[in-house]
Amino acid sequence: MFLGDSYISGSVHTQLMLFLMAMVWGAAIALAYDGLRVSRQLMPLPRWLYFAEDFLFWIVEALMIYRLMFQYDNGAIRSYTMFGMLSGMALYLWIFGRWLSKAAACFLGAVINWLKKILGFIFSIVKILLTPFRWVFGNMWRIAVKKSRNLKKCVNLCLKLLKKTSKKGKMGIVQDKQK
Repeated sequence: MFLGDSYISGSVHTQLMLFLMAMVWGAAIALAYDGLRVSRQLMPLPRWLYFAEDFLFWIVEALMIYRLMFQYDNGAIRSYTMFGMLSGMALYLWIFGRWLSKAAACFLGAVINWLKKILGFIFSIVKILLTPFRWVFGNMWRIAVKKSRNLKKCVNLCLKLLKKTSKKGKMGIVQDKQK
């Protein structure tokens, strides 16, 4: 197999594979956390949300680690697997971490700026195209508001007259004289 069947036993081979998988998994965890850090740089959030993000990230990672342990070693957490994960994280951060996160932040920042420019251009074109409609509907709205104010004044005046005449007792039934 890895070093030959005659040199190592099956259980040692399984443990070695588990150690290597733990190293790969540790590097993947560090890569995912780098992604979280890059997203924080590009889209800053309030400070209190950082704790919630970290808490959820490590809960999900703990569940994934347990799944890995359960898949390869029946859920037994062994010290060499933890050492493998930590060494995988350290190797990733030492070899790739610094320049990969900077490159990803620069690349994603450029993509976001490019998208902002494109969307700004599209919105400016839409704004130019909608300017006549805004002018027409804006004027119609102003006219409607003025008319409604005049209508409101008229209704209020009629209500005042009705209140005055009802208090004086002059309101009565008007009969039609055409018989």
